[in-house]
Amino acid sequence: MRSLFMFVLCVCALGAASIGCGEDTNGGAGAAGSGGSAGDGGSAGDGGSAGDGGSAGDGGSAGDGGSAGDGGSAGDGGAGGDGGSAGDGGAGGDGGAGGGIAPVVEKVEWTWVQPCTFGAPGQVEVTITATDADTPAPQLTYSGDIDSGQCTSITDRVTTLDCDGHGGLRGGPATATDPQGNEGSLFFAFDPCLDGSICEGVAVCP
Repeated sequence: MRSLFMFVLCVCALGAASIGCGEDTNGGAGAAGSGGSAGDGGSAGDGGSAGDGGSAGDGGSAGDGGSAGDGGSAGDGGAGGDGGSAGDGGAGGDGGAGGGIAPVVEKVEWTWVQPCTFGAPGQVEVTITATDADTPAPQLTYSGDIDSGQCTSITDRVTTLDCDGHGGLRGGPATATDPQGNEGSLFFAFDPCLDGSICEGVAVCP
């Protein structure tokens, strides 16, 4: 009987040791192996998920204030690894996108400076109207290149472009960028000496 009792104790001890070396799937401040999940303040291995303030390995996800490895995603205030994404106030790694909402370019207008002669160099004023749900308009920056350098580039919300004497249609994207690096663009095309406008989602601007 004593031998049997000792054998049971040994089996239980080995089982406890095995459990201790396994994955902590939901314990607070614990550490989980690959594919597992850790609680708040804990760390998870590759492909795992960690709670608020925790850190996750490559491809994993971390909660608010946490950090995720390459390809992973982090919550608000957290940092995502290369190619990952972060929540509001967080920082995305190389190739990742910052948190927040991207700008929307709602309208692009262009007006040629007169006198304008078809086939001769001229100037055209381009005005961009853009909105961003979580960024004040003055914090947006603007850019855009016209086909094959036929005109100078867009550098501000209102930009006067110097164009060559090319007689055909030309165009390019008008882009608005917020401080988090999110972008929104609207492609526009225009003919020499003809004023016009284009609006997002409608055939004719109101």
